[in-house]
Amino acid sequence: MNSKKNQFLKSSICAIVDRNTLPERLIRTKKITYIQIRKKNATSISLMKKIKTIKKKFRAYNIPIFVNDRIDVAAAANTDGLHMGKGDMDISLARRILGKGCVIGKTVRNQKEARIAQKDGADYISIGPIFKTPFKKKIKSKGLAVFKKVKKTVNIPVIAIGGITFSNMNKVIASGADGVAMIRGVVKK
Repeated sequence: MNSKKNQFLKSSICAIVDRNTLPERLIRTKKITYIQIRKKNATSISLMKKIKTIKKKFRAYNIPIFVNDRIDVAAAANTDGLHMGKGDMDISLARRILGKGCVIGKTVRNQKEARIAQKDGADYISIGPIFKTPFKKKIKSKGLAVFKKVKKTVNIPVIAIGGITFSNMNKVIASGADGVAMIRGVVKK
């Protein structure tokens, strides 16, 4: 991965926005380093409108915008990144569509999946949930011990997600996380 992408992902704080609320105060105070739009059932048009609005509103802050799962929207809206989950398109195909300049991440649950994602060309991986979270009720939290094992498995940035807040973020980063991603953590701040 090029150094610009790597530097961007190091010590990053991602606000995952899955509703209509944006953590504006955190963006304006530069506590958020990028935004990931996550709207599972939204139409392509509504997602593109959302991205356009966010880009316009925060243009002065130069906040990178990622979209979750939707390569069509990432390509059409020219987002800075795409985050892919389980069952999404192959990373190498996404790379051919989006090009080398787009940051592509992949959610993993274990060391084997982390190695595969790195081999397939992911710029970063995220693992979680680290702590208990209502967003992933059916998935057991991984904890910091599993996170550390996955981190040792790859040499690309590893982002921690799941139950992370500004209160416990430093403990996660001290465990080796290159960055963190939050949903509730940014809404409740």
